Amino acid sequence: MYSLLLFAVIAAPAQTVDVSVSVLGHGVTGSGTFIKKTEDGDLFVLTAGHVIKPSMENKTPVFIMQDFNDEDGNKISSVVVLTEIVACSELPDLAILKVKDKRYWAGKNFAALDKTAACVVGEDICMVGSPLGIHESNRGILVKGIIAKKRTMVGTQIVSRADISCNSGCSGGGVFEWKTGKYLGVMVMASPDHNSGLFVPMDVVAEWMSKIGFLKL
Repeated sequence: MYSLLLFAVIAAPAQTVDVSVSVLGHGVTGSGTFIKKTEDGDLFVLTAGHVIKPSMENKTPVFIMQDFNDEDGNKISSVVVLTEIVACSELPDLAILKVKDKRYWAGKNFAALDKTAACVVGEDICMVGSPLGIHESNRGILVKGIIAKKRTMVGTQIVSRADISCNSGCSGGGVFEWKTGKYLGVMVMASPDHNSGLFVPMDVVAEWMSKIGFLKL
């Protein structure tokens, strides 16, 4: 079974970011965020490692897909493009994909990575993703919440906790500061009651990226 990574655009309160809205394959659904664009136009996506791992284990490719709409919001086409798995790890639970065909995303924005982007307890945040695999054409699902705990450990994983509606399909989705749209981290786990979620904070993301030689922040 193949995996599909569906992309969409959503306007955060103070910043527009390009995000995925669904990952489908081997019983896994997830989300992701465009994070980097090189001078030659290569685009990369940050998501959760456990979203990509089944595709690696089953040796199946991961694709990205986006619906393109007309001015009235009617879908006029869908594009599916192969990606390359650049990195995937269990600790931290992160993965990076490279977009193989960049023609369709030439004008896309991407979320700025800042290792100093720290969350504050009680701060309003939003998460953009695909809860239960649900997505809207050209729009990710935005959910608002607050930071509940700046730092905690789940096993050996360093995470932050947010009081926010979070379901399966949100894994890999971006967590953003509500007022500024600053990229705070990557959602990796929902609570059993779906009323809170755990995300990998940006300083941990930055340390991992530096360790694997992808990007130094």
